[in-house]
Amino acid sequence: MAVSSFYDVTSPVLEVPLRNGTGDIEFEDLSMIVFVMTFAASVISIILAIVFVIAFLKYQEKSTQNILIVCLTVANGLTCVGVVLGAFHYKKDIPFGNSGNFCIIQSMICTYFDIVADIYTLYVEINICLIIAFEYVFMNTRRAKVLFHGSACVIPLTIVLVAWRRDALGESRSLYGSWCWINESIPNRERWIWMVVSKQGWELVVYLGTCFMFIIIMYQRCCRKKQLSRRSSDIITSQDFSSSVNVSNERTRLIVSGISSANTRHQASSVNSILVWVGIYFYLAKMWGTIRYSVHIYALASDGDISGFDHFEKYFLIFVQSLGDSLQATITCCVFVLKDTELRRKMFCRSKKQSETNNHQRTKQTT
Repeated sequence: MAVSSFYDVTSPVLEVPLRNGTGDIEFEDLSMIVFVMTFAASVISIILAIVFVIAFLKYQEKSTQNILIVCLTVANGLTCVGVVLGAFHYKKDIPFGNSGNFCIIQSMICTYFDIVADIYTLYVEINICLIIAFEYVFMNTRRAKVLFHGSACVIPLTIVLVAWRRDALGESRSLYGSWCWINESIPNRERWIWMVVSKQGWELVVYLGTCFMFIIIMYQRCCRKKQLSRRSSDIITSQDFSSSVNVSNERTRLIVSGISSANTRHQASSVNSILVWVGIYFYLAKMWGTIRYSVHIYALASDGDISGFDHFEKYFLIFVQSLGDSLQATITCCVFVLKDTELRRKMFCRSKKQSETNNHQRTKQTT
């Protein structure tokens, strides 16, 4: 979050003190509560992201869906690395985090991987929608994989490099939050444009895209239920006719078999609806930062008065945003490991067999 350069008195939101005798502004340390909460949640997310990626690569097949999940988790984990660096920067008693270059590096890491995570979140949701609604696999050709994965890497890199070249990244005076982001020394118009281009615009695309795909999935499911009910009534009529005129029931059995296999496919694809939790997480975890930054974008774009927003931001939004941004990989792990029965079975069964083998070997050695 940025603070306008014309502030000479203490801000009720950011606690920016009066200017000292040299004309420089001295800033308070990052709140200890926010620092501990951000640091602990981010470290947990990084550890779980590493465990999650190793487990997925070891026990799951290399399908498009699983590759997208792994890429999303890696991006979330590396975003948390940037958040940890930001916490060190705003904790002024940690010497190596006080340099301006450190702040720029942290803002580049967070901005880049945050956009990458948004893009892969959208990819996962598109894949879910195509599988459940249309029984089609996203990125099913090598050319498509290169195109989409390349776009997810190149587009954010281009945005970050252009922002860096234009000095748009840097110190943003987020004293209640642990993020270097948009440089507060650039003009207001450039600041809010870069806030939209480097974060808020991408989040808005994911919000709207997820909502749109939910609607498509629900509509397709309703259509399928109606089709299945119609086919069931047609089968009953066909069976009655066949028995009355003593006609072979082979065609009827084929119809029943076809509907049964369709139901099986539908049930299998419905398992993938667990991945819809990615969208739910995105809403619940990201909306607080979106609200917070959107208010400040409004203030920068229209010179609006947001003084009534101060206490809500200071005592609520900054805490839930710190948790939401820091728990990205943790929530991903909970959704895809705890809800994936097959992955849990493979992990725990393999661990149990390995333990039994080790015990057996130790018993042999002692005898």
